Amino acid sequence: MTNVLHIYTRVSTSIQEMEGTSLKSQEELGIQKANDLGFQYKLWNEGGQSSRYEDLNNRPVLRKLLLEIEDGKVEHVFVFNTDRLSRNQRT
Repeated sequence: MTNVLHIYTRVSTSIQEMEGTSLKSQEELGIQKANDLGFQYKLWNEGGQSSRYEDLNNRPVLRKLLLEIEDGKVEHVFVFNTDRLSRNQRT
């Protein structure tokens, strides 16, 4: 089985785009990590979605990624920062 790093990217504001946490910079860091590990990679781009709400109804890409993790299809995940997943650091 080939090792694949699944790179999840998201921004919640246009300010983040300008401050260096843009989708492109998150993607580039993830690809660099995959290369460092000798992994292939797959991009999961949520775009500009807020994590203001605890449910995943407005985050279809993350919802699909989590389902694939539960199904055992995804083993390695890269996120620029855990706040890309949720504002609530306990979830």
